[in-house]
Amino acid sequence: MALIGIPIFIAMFVLMFYVIIPRLGGWKKLAKHYATNQDKNTVMGERIHFGQINIGGLNMKNMVKGYKTHKGLFLTQYLFFQGPNPNLMIPWEEFQVAQERRFLFIKRYRIPVGNPQVSYIDITARKYELIADRLP
Repeated sequence: MALIGIPIFIAMFVLMFYVIIPRLGGWKKLAKHYATNQDKNTVMGERIHFGQINIGGLNMKNMVKGYKTHKGLFLTQYLFFQGPNPNLMIPWEEFQVAQERRFLFIKRYRIPVGNPQVSYIDITARKYELIADRLP
């Protein structure tokens, strides 16, 4: 009986990461405008491990890393979580003014992307400080 459960668990896991999660949140919306074929190994810039990041309402904790480049913010998901999602290169000009948000003692920043807004990225204050010099 347990041998049947393992393949079912694996199938559900794959279905979740390759079908369900890519359709949720803002990554898909951002990909319509900012998808890139650039490989993460060819990006020249400061690497940022976001840890706590929310993209369009979907918490992608420890699933996303980025690179601060002269062109914009390059975002990619770790290989295990990437599924069919493309890498993103969001030009700095596409970011709007960040909104500071507080919950209890935690300060976060919600940064709208696109004009008109396509989606948003919500990050911790520490990660915001790493890219704040490039934002409006």
